[in-house]
Amino acid sequence: HLAIDFPKNLRDEIGSGSLVIQLEVDTREEEGWQEYVEYTAQRTKLYGEDRDRTYWSAAEANCQKEGGHLASILSEEDQQEVKAVANKTKYVWVGGSVLSEERVWRWSDGSPWAYAWWRDGYSTRGKPHNCLQMFADGQWGDSNCGYSSAFVCQSKPTKLKGNTTLTFEFGREELTF
Repeated sequence: HLAIDFPKNLRDEIGSGSLVIQLEVDTREEEGWQEYVEYTAQRTKLYGEDRDRTYWSAAEANCQKEGGHLASILSEEDQQEVKAVANKTKYVWVGGSVLSEERVWRWSDGSPWAYAWWRDGYSTRGKPHNCLQMFADGQWGDSNCGYSSAFVCQSKPTKLKGNTTLTFEFGREELTF
């Protein structure tokens, strides 16, 4: 994690311009030692707000094309992040599914199932309710995988090695003061 202290008058400093942050990464690799920095520009992203709504397996395929998976929710922190991204729609597909006869929930990226926030009466309804949706209030429900829905993709971090410079630029409208 990186912590940056900004001056209290940052809004005035930016004016009508933008905030540019440059981060120089210099890692090393030698026998028995490998350094890297993991970087994700935007970990979660909402798709399908309008015409791109789709069924669960097509949503997962779309996320994989983007280099990730449907979002896995492994902690309260993940829950809040996905809920914040998904708050623009009634419900969204996330990466949980039961695609076997075992009736065991799994995340599409292979992460362990260790956290849940089920809405009362959900998670036990059986076929064809084998795919996980998050409702606007953040609670989860098992749903028919063939329903069309918006979805939340989660990107995998990129590993940066060697000498690299990252540049982040934020316009005034992208910052919250």
